[in-house]
Amino acid sequence: MLKIFIFFLVVANVFSQSYFSDVSKIYFNSYHELISPVKSPIGHCQFEPSCSEYSREAINEYGFFAGITMTGDRLIRCSGGKADPSFYPVSNNKLLDPASKNYIIGDGNLWALGLSQSTNPQNDIIIKSDSVLGYSKFLFSKKEFLLSISELYKQQYNCNDSEFCKYLDVLIAVNYTCLNNFNKAMNSYDYENTFKNKNKNWNTFFITYLINDFQDANLWNIEYCKRNLPVSIEEKRIIKKLMLYSMIKDNNFEEPIDLADEVFNYKTAKDSIELIKKMIMDCSDYRTKSPFMAGLLSTVLPGTGYMYCGYYKEGISSLIVNGLFGLGIYSLFRNNNTPSGILLSAIAFPFYLGNIVGSANCAESINDKNKELNLLKIRKSFEINYLFSVENLLSFWD
Repeated sequence: MLKIFIFFLVVANVFSQSYFSDVSKIYFNSYHELISPVKSPIGHCQFEPSCSEYSREAINEYGFFAGITMTGDRLIRCSGGKADPSFYPVSNNKLLDPASKNYIIGDGNLWALGLSQSTNPQNDIIIKSDSVLGYSKFLFSKKEFLLSISELYKQQYNCNDSEFCKYLDVLIAVNYTCLNNFNKAMNSYDYENTFKNKNKNWNTFFITYLINDFQDANLWNIEYCKRNLPVSIEEKRIIKKLMLYSMIKDNNFEEPIDLADEVFNYKTAKDSIELIKKMIMDCSDYRTKSPFMAGLLSTVLPGTGYMYCGYYKEGISSLIVNGLFGLGIYSLFRNNNTPSGILLSAIAFPFYLGNIVGSANCAESINDKNKELNLLKIRKSFEINYLFSVENLLSFWD
């Protein structure tokens, strides 16, 4: 039954027509109900997107060969039992694992810090009724970013103040940033604009820094910070901290250590500065697992690469699945059933290759998670984490 299921899975995903997608859904649902040790209602999956959606996304984005390889890895991980939630970002009780975030074939960046949530509940946010921007701020606070953009465009249509119109562009960029549409965000405004109000100048500076930070344009941000050191002593210190943070993200660890005394000495005890220096060096040691070693181990003995990364359930699942395939292929060829042996080999190959790619991906994911956790510690120790919050961006409307 497992062989038949896998065969139809592969055939169904060769085509992108809707009826083939429906067939793949039927077989994935059968898999979750009858084969997978994860007992959940039919049609449900512990991952987001589900295995069927993941497979279609992978094949559509990266082609058939890469797509079925990624599908093989996902099925191995899903059939290994309930996955450890510490290995994946969690949202709405689902483990986030989109195909686009695969570190070997996709873009990676699964553990990107992004914006932290507001420390205040949304229903505690007070919107000034007499504020022209009150409604767009309310929509932003409710995460209705597209509606907030629409409201800001309406304000621009009736705007006669050129400076106010320019600042509306900045607020539009803030909304696009929250939608992770960074190209539209940068094209929404001119980051070189200056305003009479110093808060608006700061907001323009920071949203520009934030957009580039989310795109890992760290060298650009370093130069941008150097060009925008203001007269205000407090703002200068904050911008220097942001500059050091970008240096660390760019794997430049020596310069931040040299500048730590200059930036933090004004209110930080010497032992605290040494702790900050240690945290900076910890960021350089985030690579705890070798993707090459993980892939090599799974090449020699399927599943051992997962186990090397700490994914023991997934490793056992890979060993069993690939072992059963190997046993079946050996039996077919031994009984001179060559056509069936070739067919089963073709079906088994994505699972074997997926086990190799998946092991390397797990190693990269662990390394990236360690790096992002270290960066979060840096943010907090630099006392700049609040800048990367929804609450801070909401203050741009004030």
